[in-house]
Amino acid sequence: MSLVEYSSSEEESEDSLVTKLELPTFLTTLTGDPLRFDTHKDDPECHQHRQRSFPHEVGNWSTSVFIPYSSSNTRFDELFRELCLDATVFLGRPLYVMENPHLSLSKTWTIKHHWIEGLVASLSSALKTIQRFDELDILVNEEETR
Repeated sequence: MSLVEYSSSEEESEDSLVTKLELPTFLTTLTGDPLRFDTHKDDPECHQHRQRSFPHEVGNWSTSVFIPYSSSNTRFDELFRELCLDATVFLGRPLYVMENPHLSLSKTWTIKHHWIEGLVASLSSALKTIQRFDELDILVNEEETR
């Protein structure tokens, strides 16, 4: 008498002849989730005519560190708009006034959504002792698009 019984090779070959079931017809008409799987079509009209530095990718959030600019000086705001109009003529292409001007402290990069909270906490802690700036300087990004 043996301790272990092994099946015969004849039984194995019979088990491997399993017929595949047909796919139900309603499943053949399903398409992928368009929010997650369609290719993103960029429309600069939706974001103040800015050009993307890198393509949109589902699951990534465009991130940067900046200080919002707020002014109660309407004369400065008017002067800035006039300067933009003059620059448009000089450059030969439109220059758009930002709806929410800010001082960029970093380049734009991508981050996963679940990392945002930790990044905000770390930056808030690291930047709370920063003093005011002495002067203003206008800089452009590497692509010279803003």
